Amino acid sequence: NCLAFAFEDAHDLIGAERVWSAEIDLFHRSARTSDETVAFAGRATARMNANAIAAGLADGEHALRLSSELGLSVVGAVSAAEIARARAWRGEHELATAALETCTELSGLMPFARVTAIASSASAQMAANEGRPEEAVAHLLKTVEHPPVGIWAGGGLADSAVRAGRPEVVEGWLDMATAAVAS
Repeated sequence: NCLAFAFEDAHDLIGAERVWSAEIDLFHRSARTSDETVAFAGRATARMNANAIAAGLADGEHALRLSSELGLSVVGAVSAAEIARARAWRGEHELATAALETCTELSGLMPFARVTAIASSASAQMAANEGRPEEAVAHLLKTVEHPPVGIWAGGGLADSAVRAGRPEVVEGWLDMATAAVAS
């Protein structure tokens, strides 16, 4: 998992997907279902960020089913957040909202920053789809709590900030992105 996350942090989505896929195969062959579930959730993120929405959604839904059966709430929360993001990008707002509710339930009182950032990205996409750029900006600014997700959200932030008449908010994102890439 660390290698796949390292590829993601370096913004090499092809490398990340390759590692997650290799993990899925390895863990499936060795009957390590919980590790396989984590790899499906990870590959969902890589695929979503590479704009392979249908494939990312399929991986997220599979990971959510497995995580439910195995009692892996954090993995389920990440998966539900990715499902929400895919559904939001497709304009399926009722399904996206349901996935966000599942994400919140599974996250508990102390959600992981990655989960919160991905869920915020999904909420931002729904707001942008509905012509509420100011709300989209507010959600996208929350993504910077997890720098890799925050960097991926930069394009949406720039677009929504311009539409909201607040291009200055991109400067803070640029500072975060510059620091994240430099480290």
